[in-house]
Amino acid sequence: MNIYMMIGYSGCGKTTYAKKLAEEKNADIFCADEIAKQNHRLGMTFRQNVDALEKTKFDIINKGIIKNKNVVLDGNFLSVKSRKSVISIIRFIQDKHIEYLKKNPNYVKIAMRSGRKININVNIIAIHINNEWDECAKHRVERDGTDWKNEKDIYDHKDIPAISEGFYSIKTIHNDYEEVNNG
Repeated sequence: MNIYMMIGYSGCGKTTYAKKLAEEKNADIFCADEIAKQNHRLGMTFRQNVDALEKTKFDIINKGIIKNKNVVLDGNFLSVKSRKSVISIIRFIQDKHIEYLKKNPNYVKIAMRSGRKININVNIIAIHINNEWDECAKHRVERDGTDWKNEKDIYDHKDIPAISEGFYSIKTIHNDYEEVNNG
């Protein structure tokens, strides 16, 4: 199974691409912005929203691994630290499933008899939407009327994803959604 991690500035087209990818790969999708907006409408505090986002992300990854179903994680993931945090969660869940299967060999036999495929191999693929800050800011204004030009210093630092972070491969997508395979 594959877990696709969307990486890029707010407004760069991550959600648009993530939805197309999820449909193409028959994947479950975690869309941080959409979940956060829903939580805001429910009156959640900032801390409650962060906790709810983390739980939802964990649940979607866990379900994907159990069902051997692809997952698309749609969030900024601009820093190495944020990506490594998610990758460690994925590997933790994967290890727990391996541990469970080792302790319960009958589960594997029953699943195989019923035709269910057991696969604990999880490939984490970075999808790096590499659009310029100004283009993203322009899109945010068009999308939701938010002008974040004054916040460029917050987002000015974007760590380019690297295989050494734990990715199986990295695909870089440019403005026109042209894919460049980086390994």
